[in-house]
Amino acid sequence: MALVGGGDVIAGTSVPITRISFAGAGGDFSHRYGTFTVPDKDTSRSAYGGTLRRYDVHISKMIEIAHFQWCQTRTPYQGVYYSYESGNGKVFMGQIYISCATAKNAINTFGVGRPEPTIIFDRDRPNTINIPVLDLNGSKIAKFKRFVQSIQPQCVNRRCPGDRLP
Repeated sequence: MALVGGGDVIAGTSVPITRISFAGAGGDFSHRYGTFTVPDKDTSRSAYGGTLRRYDVHISKMIEIAHFQWCQTRTPYQGVYYSYESGNGKVFMGQIYISCATAKNAINTFGVGRPEPTIIFDRDRPNTINIPVLDLNGSKIAKFKRFVQSIQPQCVNRRCPGDRLP
């Protein structure tokens, strides 16, 4: 991904991501907590002109990061909790939990393609990491969209999907 004006991050797939950031473990050493912020106000619109939505692509990126950055390389982790925000952080889309088992299942089911540079802020320090992307094409797209339906956004701290953020 390349960092462009306004802090937006653009994947080689041209789906904008504003920022992916992780804080310290905060006492929970079996999970990571991150914020996944996108500029889109409407995440249901097509990502590439087909049936794959930007929401689907965002979930795909969350899976890729969970697997290749945390689950595969660091043994104590069980998964990643993402605070998913749209509209450049103005709308809470829900807390998305990607367990390491879910991430591994997705990698095994859909396979991976080329690595893509992804900028991740870890404790406010930017790191560019080459993370393989899920191989989503052809008949895999419909299967992946069904897979995404199994990952339900949750309310957290009295905030629920669709709530405006301060």
